[in-house]
Amino acid sequence: MTPDKQSNRPGDGWHRKPGGHKNKRCPICDCPAHVSGLHRLAGEGHERKYLQRKKSPQGWIETEVGPRSIRRVVRPASGPTDRVVRLIAQAATMQANGKPLNEIAAALDVKTPSISDWRIRHPTLWDKAHSRAMEANLLLVRELAGTEAVLRDPGESLARARSAERWCKQAGERLLPPAAEMTLCRFYETYYKPNCLAGNRSKSFERYEWVMRAWQLFTGDPPLVQITTETLATFRDAISRLPGRRRLGYTSPNTVRCCLRHLQAVLDKSGPPGRRNRDAAGLLQVVPWIKPPRELINPPRHVSLEDLSAVYIATACMEKPILAGIKPPAWWRLLLVLAFNTGLRRRTLFSLRMGHIDWYQSQLVIPATILKNGRGQVVPLGPTAMHHLLATRTDREFVLPFPRDISDLYPLLYRLQDMAGIPRSRRFGLHAIRRATATVLWGDSPQAAQLMLGHGSMTITQQRYVAAASILRVAADQMPQPEAFISHRENSMTPTTGRNKHTLSIEALGQFRRVAEVGREKGGSTGP
Repeated sequence: MTPDKQSNRPGDGWHRKPGGHKNKRCPICDCPAHVSGLHRLAGEGHERKYLQRKKSPQGWIETEVGPRSIRRVVRPASGPTDRVVRLIAQAATMQANGKPLNEIAAALDVKTPSISDWRIRHPTLWDKAHSRAMEANLLLVRELAGTEAVLRDPGESLARARSAERWCKQAGERLLPPAAEMTLCRFYETYYKPNCLAGNRSKSFERYEWVMRAWQLFTGDPPLVQITTETLATFRDAISRLPGRRRLGYTSPNTVRCCLRHLQAVLDKSGPPGRRNRDAAGLLQVVPWIKPPRELINPPRHVSLEDLSAVYIATACMEKPILAGIKPPAWWRLLLVLAFNTGLRRRTLFSLRMGHIDWYQSQLVIPATILKNGRGQVVPLGPTAMHHLLATRTDREFVLPFPRDISDLYPLLYRLQDMAGIPRSRRFGLHAIRRATATVLWGDSPQAAQLMLGHGSMTITQQRYVAAASILRVAADQMPQPEAFISHRENSMTPTTGRNKHTLSIEALGQFRRVAEVGREKGGSTGP
């Protein structure tokens, strides 16, 4: 029995004061009132002494309390209890299986900081338990790869494989041993990765690595000549049953489509060379193919000009980021104005240097190294953007310096929107401002919207960035009407009876729209 669980009977050694005796003498050992917590009688005699006991990361701290002397004695820790040893083994096993800390803490009925505390206080015990669990997990992953057991729960199997792969990298091993025959994963490592992915960004490598890891786990990585349409269907079905974002639902059809596109790109390079596939290896005469899911294109979300104005006004209340030579409100105004007037991506915005500004021509000369498409671009700046740039002109290196990591920008941006009175359902990021730029320019010139955003195809701009509802609303209000329609509308505005008494006038239609918008903001009914 641990000291915390001991009773208060005399003779049990360490004990606490019974209830109702706080700041009073202990009825068990007659200790003074200032003695608290675990304590016991240290010795009899002319001056009775007592020991107080408290636990710390260094061990038990015992304080000797007497009428004239107080001495602190540090004794080594007595070690973890049997319950802690059992919980450490269970937590290490669950972590080896890819479970996050919050799920581990919920399953063991402990708090998340307790698991971190076990690692610090009992590192040897934790390392031994974790190593044993990882070895068992690695053997299980290698044994079940490509079997039906993996396909029963693809999400759990993939999480276990990711955990095992991280441990293998630290040990300098491979998750699954390379096959003797030419497989898709081996072809990717030896041919596709060095020849076809040279010069690509790190995100492309991460996506290909993830797809090849999932292929190896779900199909067992069969030889190239044994890959059939049925094998691709097995991989597609397993990917479609993975947990979705934030572990809600399953993977979206667009994600499944993206995985199949990466996988098919590797497969095509193993096929016969052709006019559009000149660098193919020619290992397969016929490349298998499977139809991907239909792509779902939702209407793009964008920010209205009214919300942008409200956020611009609220920048006067911002106190971060703290920079030399530029105040926080001026920094936020410059960010909003540049994001809207240039339509640049976040990475490009925060990579702009003062040397990229052509002050005489009122334009940005952006090099190809900081653009996603790798093509240099000249972006003209209007009077509003130039005014804000001149107002914040200093000898700094970057146009929009940010002292912290770029991931810390959005909490500050959301705080700014809260101060502007933007409801949570209408929160927006920098990419929504880019869509607003595309929508405004598309109404005047679709070619200008495409060139400003730097897209190679106008279809991408139209489907992914332009809010068609805003443009169609203006066009619908300005659409010419037949003369008979107009005369009927004018007659319906006068008091009538019969079938025309419910006809909406132009003023009533506008009021209906305003009431419906207020209802949507409050989350209630959208009717008048």
